[in-house]
Amino acid sequence: MTKLKPLNLDFESLYDFFPYKEVEKLMLKIDREGHNFPHYTTCKTCEADFEEVVRFTIKYVKQRIRSACEFYLRYKDSPELLRIEQEIEPPEQFREYYAESKIKNVSVVSWDLKQYNEWLFKLAFNLKEEKENV
Repeated sequence: MTKLKPLNLDFESLYDFFPYKEVEKLMLKIDREGHNFPHYTTCKTCEADFEEVVRFTIKYVKQRIRSACEFYLRYKDSPELLRIEQEIEPPEQFREYYAESKIKNVSVVSWDLKQYNEWLFKLAFNLKEEKENV
């Protein structure tokens, strides 16, 4: 099983967003055909290449979104599982109480799951609150 990850939209170049090896294979195929962009409107080969690039992009973006959905669904209502599997610590403000149990070395934590799930959704889909300039 591949490790689930939140959606990461912070990238410095397109090569950070797309898997470089996949893009490289696609671009080598286009290059072997001896055509360069952007004359695809007059060249059927380049038009097909452009459509292939678009199909690749759509497929890859769908995979990234699917992965973010799986991440969210796996850890929804499960802050402890998130801590264990991903080593991501949910913010302390979502803990309702923390008490030592009478059983030795066992702690009991209750979470505000509504707030936790909202935070997790923002984490999974890389949603950052933007401050409005007033």
